[in-house]
Amino acid sequence: MYYGLQATSADIGLVTSCDVPFLNARLIESIVAALGDAVVAVPFREGRLQPLHAAYRMTVIPYLKQQLDDGVLRTPSLCEKVTTRIISEQEVRQIDPEGLSFINLNTPDEYQRALRRWRMR
Repeated sequence: MYYGLQATSADIGLVTSCDVPFLNARLIESIVAALGDAVVAVPFREGRLQPLHAAYRMTVIPYLKQQLDDGVLRTPSLCEKVTTRIISEQEVRQIDPEGLSFINLNTPDEYQRALRRWRMR
C-alpha cells in the first residue's frame, strides 16, 4: 500500500487487491464519497475491517512508512492512528447485498467458481 499510494499524484487513492473480479463500481464510489474529512474510509464486513477495499488520503503515507519501519504490517492498526470513517456492513450490503466485491481468488477452485459465476451474469 505504501509504495502504491506513494506512486500516485492524486489526493486520494483507492486500494484494492488484484484478485477481486466482481468489484462493484458503485461500492467504490460509495467508499470514496464516504471519506469526507477522514483520512481513511474502510468498509466493515464479516466481523472485520476490509483495508484492501478502502480509500486513503495521501496524508496517510507517513503513517504507513512508520508502520513499515516498525515492522507493523497490519493495516487495521493504521486506522487507530488516523481519522477513519468505518463504513458499516449494513451500508455495504445496501450496495453489494451478496458481498461479491469481496470475493477474492486464491486457489484454482476459487478461480473455477468465479468463472461459473461470471458465466451466470
